Amino acid sequence: MAKDENAEYSKALGERIKMLMEIAGLELPGIAEFTKISDSHLYSLINGTRNLTGKTAEKLANSFGLEGWMLLNLNHKIPHSIRKSTKLLEFYANFKNVPEYFSETIDTRKASSFIEKKLLKSNFLSTPKFIWEISAECSSKGHKYSSKQLSQILTYLVHKQIIKSEKRPIKLRNGKFGKRMVDVFWE
Repeated sequence: MAKDENAEYSKALGERIKMLMEIAGLELPGIAEFTKISDSHLYSLINGTRNLTGKTAEKLANSFGLEGWMLLNLNHKIPHSIRKSTKLLEFYANFKNVPEYFSETIDTRKASSFIEKKLLKSNFLSTPKFIWEISAECSSKGHKYSSKQLSQILTYLVHKQIIKSEKRPIKLRNGKFGKRMVDVFWE
């Protein structure tokens, strides 16, 4: 296999591992604990910086009741039935008090996840909004964040070029504008 083909194959296998994680509802620490493969090893496989060997593919796939070739063969569809595998259900029961293992707990653990996955998809930021407006919207959805937290998250999303920002005169709650310049954010 040529170097470029090998890199593409490794990248595709990384996507399959991410798909496996998504179907299973596991975050990286969770799949590492579940499969007994270190998170750094899994991370390098997902990023394509390390090749997935047959031995590791077997270990990973067997944890879900699959065979290694099923993971290595890009044409083989990963079945959604793995979500109901006995081993995985036991893992969920045994580690239910470790929220960082499970993707369904990410919104309660990471404010940035709620902003990216829910607020941005709702088109709330289709027009420029002040932090206090974003805070009020988050609160109405059951997520309370300090202005500092929101500012950090939104600045990070601007840095990632997911949203935009600019300085504008502060909009007061009475609808008038003040003299102080503050950031507004939008998609």
